[in-house]
Amino acid sequence: MIEERAVVVALDGEIAWVEARRDTLCGACATGGGCGASLFAKALGFKAPRLRVPKSDAMAVGDRVILGIDERALVRGSFAAYVVPIVLLLILALIGEAVASRWLALNSELLAVVFGMCGLALGFAWLRRHTQRLRLDGRYQPVILRREENVITPHCARARN
Repeated sequence: MIEERAVVVALDGEIAWVEARRDTLCGACATGGGCGASLFAKALGFKAPRLRVPKSDAMAVGDRVILGIDERALVRGSFAAYVVPIVLLLILALIGEAVASRWLALNSELLAVVFGMCGLALGFAWLRRHTQRLRLDGRYQPVILRREENVITPHCARARN
């Protein structure tokens, strides 16, 4: 199970809306210093992702929780998102090059690029339909594993010493 910290931001019946906090290894981004990744996040307007999860017992807005998702589900989802569109791009680009060189005797690179872009678009269309089907599959949904009590981050612990 892969775990991630989150904060409950809203409750709606049996559903809890949580925002996953992005942590860094050193915690410097939380203070606005360090490597500058926090500056890019502020400039580009990155927000914490908001997730819909089944509510566990006795939750309140502001509670810190640990979310979990199965490793296999994450690997399968990543494979679908990254590999399938690229593989379709390459396969259709090769088909476009073969068609152009065999029957058209034209510039095979142009047809390979056109076919490749069609393959990429086909991959994204498949991915959209695939994710809509998985939206209802409980194996691919994060769950609340436990509430976090009195958390001290490593950065705060160093500041106290």
